[in-house]
Amino acid sequence: MTPDEIRTSYAELADALTTSGLGWIVEQVEQTVRAGRAVEKPTRIFKEEEREEEPAQFLGEQHGARRAGKPTAMMTLEPWPDSDQLLFLIDGVRQAIIHAADIENEQLRLLRTVAGVESVSFEPDGEPADREPLRLAGNHDERIQTLGRLLGELEREAMQQPTTVQGFAERIARVIHEDYLGSLPIGQRGTSRSAVAWEDLPEEAKEQCTSDALRIPDVLAAVGLALQEGHPTPDQGANAARVIEENLETLAEAEHERWLEQKRREGWRYGPVVNREARTHNFLVPYESLPEAEKDKSRNAILRYTGIAQRAGYRIVPAGPGEGARW
Repeated sequence: MTPDEIRTSYAELADALTTSGLGWIVEQVEQTVRAGRAVEKPTRIFKEEEREEEPAQFLGEQHGARRAGKPTAMMTLEPWPDSDQLLFLIDGVRQAIIHAADIENEQLRLLRTVAGVESVSFEPDGEPADREPLRLAGNHDERIQTLGRLLGELEREAMQQPTTVQGFAERIARVIHEDYLGSLPIGQRGTSRSAVAWEDLPEEAKEQCTSDALRIPDVLAAVGLALQEGHPTPDQGANAARVIEENLETLAEAEHERWLEQKRREGWRYGPVVNREARTHNFLVPYESLPEAEKDKSRNAILRYTGIAQRAGYRIVPAGPGEGARW
């Protein structure tokens, strides 16, 4: 589903619930959404190195002016993605109607078996006489099953990845740049052409961040992982972090190799120093030939994948049947 389709589906379902007297489900979901989601955002202490500064790219060796130090985790509240808001509403309907109907049917089945009771009525106490009593007759199985199927189909569509590469890439790219800005020492924002807000970033730097974003799915695929739109469950987050840590060297090498491919497509070649005009770079070499400090940059980039994905509204999951990592 596209973002517009997700928002439209949420609005239509919320309107139908409100019209049907189930607006309390919508209110509960909106309370959860207003509370926001807790996201762990890593901050790092950076050590300045004597090296020519390049355009601000967060992932990969091309961001070579600083070496990442020890990460410090910080929690922040961010808005829930539209897809998660729709999933919350679907789950609310499922709990309030389908699961409640299952309980009702099970209670009536027991009463029929034990006492021969066919239906149960709850008369309102102290309410106006013309108020309809609540009758449980257990005769709605087909409608409930149909509703369950429809909710399941809507849920599967809401969990699919965005249909446009551009939409995905820009969301990830913005977070990559935000993380870069967050990594800068106090006082350095706005001091260079790359240390500015996304809206003020030169097109060249935006394109580089977008290229960094597009590399992430390819790198994750090297160990059977994929990006999926939506907030991760605690188990999904923990399992993704575990698989990434267990395969860190493979992923770091894949990150460097994808960066190499990208640079070569752009016309860069190996040279003893970084020269933008001549398009030469001293790290256009195989991963095993990199200095250990440069390998650390690839490793650190990989370790930031889970946080970047989560803040952009994605989770890292197994890629699919028969492919790589499982949990």
